[in-house]
Amino acid sequence: MSERASGNLSGLKPSELRALERLFRRRAPRGSIAGHELIHELAERTRALGRRVGVLINRSGLVTHVQVGDAKQLPLPDLASKRRGAGRLRGLRWIATALRGDGPHRDDLNALVRARLDLLLWVRASGDEPLVAREVTLVPAEALEGSVVVGPPLAPQQLADDFAERVAELEAAFGDAVGAGQRTEGERSALLAVVGERDLEEARAELRSLATAAGFAVRGEVLQRRERPNPRTLLGRGKVADLCALALSTGAEVVIVNTELAPRQQAALEDALALGVLDRTKLILDVFAQRARTHAGKLQVEVAQLRYSLPRLVGRGGDFSRVGGGKGAGFGRTKGAGETKLEVDRRRVRRRIHSLEQELAKVRRQGDLRRRRRAKNALPLVALVGYTNVGKSTLFNRLTDAGVRAADMLFASLDPTVRARRLPSGRRALFADSVGFVRDLPANLLEAFRATLDEIGSADLLLHVADASDPHVFERVEAVRTLLGGLGHVGVPELLVCNKQDLLSDPGAFLPLARTLAPEPVLMSATEGGLDALLARIDAELERCAPEVDMTVSEDLVSEDGLQ
Repeated sequence: MSERASGNLSGLKPSELRALERLFRRRAPRGSIAGHELIHELAERTRALGRRVGVLINRSGLVTHVQVGDAKQLPLPDLASKRRGAGRLRGLRWIATALRGDGPHRDDLNALVRARLDLLLWVRASGDEPLVAREVTLVPAEALEGSVVVGPPLAPQQLADDFAERVAELEAAFGDAVGAGQRTEGERSALLAVVGERDLEEARAELRSLATAAGFAVRGEVLQRRERPNPRTLLGRGKVADLCALALSTGAEVVIVNTELAPRQQAALEDALALGVLDRTKLILDVFAQRARTHAGKLQVEVAQLRYSLPRLVGRGGDFSRVGGGKGAGFGRTKGAGETKLEVDRRRVRRRIHSLEQELAKVRRQGDLRRRRRAKNALPLVALVGYTNVGKSTLFNRLTDAGVRAADMLFASLDPTVRARRLPSGRRALFADSVGFVRDLPANLLEAFRATLDEIGSADLLLHVADASDPHVFERVEAVRTLLGGLGHVGVPELLVCNKQDLLSDPGAFLPLARTLAPEPVLMSATEGGLDALLARIDAELERCAPEVDMTVSEDLVSEDGLQ
């Protein structure tokens, strides 16, 4: 451990630096927050320098850090980011002086919460006035305002000598608060951060559903309505502090954000929170990785994950040397270990992406061949599309007895499946189930799953399934249509199916509203209603757009994922 002061040391004389470094020799008496001599010496240094001075003391009473600020601010030094156990504090207390004021600044409270310090002792050392000290402690709470308790002004000699017992009580209280939200084995706990200009409740509900589908236990949420999010950390400093307080009280391990973060934003937010951070794109990728079962699906997920991780490799070698020595202005200089490792990692990722893309190209060629054979045999294809968790897979199982996974969660089924069925007119048709959509799907994800989504482009009819009980059903339908348009699937005939009518209090009142989305929508329940009316409509739509052929479907035209 280096016994050197850090922070704003510019302009200080050697004698002043030596006086600061002598603070490392001080030791807090057993049981007390800080010895009177140490407090008075800190105040003396503050008055002499005209700058705030602070020290960190461990539970053995040793001074571990000496930090110098300016007249107003005193940032904490860089501390090890290794997390302690749930409910545990860092094991350091902070003695920080100030030149004016009646209590600690909000930045001091933010630092206390973020660093999980045992205690902050704020000391005012202004002029010749008597020293005033205030103890600031943490308590379990969901926001910064409730998570810190600022004690009354005291003289240094009035400070209690029961510090060790108080810290033990604090950690017990945090341990009880963390234990109150029990989670199952293997489940990770997370906090949600929802930032936006409008529709925060809708974004919050969708993010919670995604987090649950990915296996996270949501322990709390922070919402911030901002027209222009912070370009560096997305969230304002106050909300960052609220998340830190909430994480301390709940034992959360990860913060999940409802938007896609730039690599620098993610790194800055992780540094500000001292927690892991996932953005919406990474969360969707995690869900996809858990749901993929077929070879093609796993390939597509891995490509999307690697494309996501490639720009985030920047800075991973920061703990290594970056540039070696050498003569001349740049000529002869060598790259350090960190920079070399970074380049090796990038090359390895790019090679893997190239290899996977070659395999996916083969998958697409196989899919194109199968689609040409279907076209040659005049087998019409009906593709089920729709927002995720609207009942597509349930309806697909009712239509084809395919037995694909259907559950009340986002992206319950990911891999596409193709099955045949005879329609009421006697003709045979193929039905394809596909991955559900969500709004603002990342471009990399769409590109990686193009081999799957090509099945939609070759369809003779789109069966657009919507959740009639969803209060945002109109926005969901338009979001799916926008995504299909972005994929180039324009002009394919569409039949709108409003599912889950059994959850509507008045289906008759909903039907006129559904007609604003499509001229003749089908209102039904995939779990309870009959299929005769829907099959008749599908038959009629195909009659207009596909020739009628009655033939046996070959096994090599129907596969588990529709792509092999």
